[in-house]
Amino acid sequence: MKALYTNKSKLNRDKMNQNIFSVGFLAVSALVIASILVATPVSTPVISTGGLAYNSHVCADVTRTDGAVENAGCSSNFFSTAGRNAVMDLLSYDFTSDPFTVIAICNGTNSNGGVQCYVDSGLSNGTGTVLTNVGGTAGNWSISKQFTSTADNKATNSTALFNATNAGSTYFAGNNFTAVTLNNGDSITIRWNISIS
Repeated sequence: MKALYTNKSKLNRDKMNQNIFSVGFLAVSALVIASILVATPVSTPVISTGGLAYNSHVCADVTRTDGAVENAGCSSNFFSTAGRNAVMDLLSYDFTSDPFTVIAICNGTNSNGGVQCYVDSGLSNGTGTVLTNVGGTAGNWSISKQFTSTADNKATNSTALFNATNAGSTYFAGNNFTAVTLNNGDSITIRWNISIS
């Protein structure tokens, strides 16, 4: 009789272990399914690979008083955070900024904090000449300005693009080029070539 009681207890224990295992398995399965449902968004955003692209390079040419021309090179510009935000503002709601056509001549490295630019000696910032549809292509334009130094030993290696000539203007983008030293009567022409595609 004792053996029968032991076998019956063992059967009850095995059945109870199976039930505990089944309940545990179901609980874990329910948690996994619930977490997948919660983590999966209702709709997935579509990311366009053919979006708006900003491209720009800047060229600098120096003309010495004797007429000799030196190419200080062409290179891509630094697109500032403020410039990116200005484009966002323009595309997303009523934008009241002045156009970014003011070119400054500088000596320093462009960064999000801006760059130290000249305000004297014929090198003060000013509104450049804008040409649109450069090369007959929509979305391509250039902004250029010639500066003539009225002093000697004016080191310059960078330029910046702003929306106004005053101190509170927005710094759109900057560019560093091969360093040159301007003397009285030397001029430098800065040309921003910009395209949107």
